Amino acid sequence: MADKKLGKRVRVRQTRSGIARNEGFKNTLKALGLGRIGACKEFTVNAALAGMLRRVETVIDVSVVK
Repeated sequence: MADKKLGKRVRVRQTRSGIARNEGFKNTLKALGLGRIGACKEFTVNAALAGMLRRVETVIDVSVVK
């Protein structure tokens, strides 16, 4: 998913709740600045961010910013 986008700007939107997820999952959402459904942030993709996005990919939507 995010591996092909290294170096590009992406918009990450939370689409599902983090409730009933393990603590590490919730901590990753918090580190991304998300936490509520509909929360949106923009990032430049690097290896660390790609791993974080992969971990929480079930509750987020990633799109490339032009």
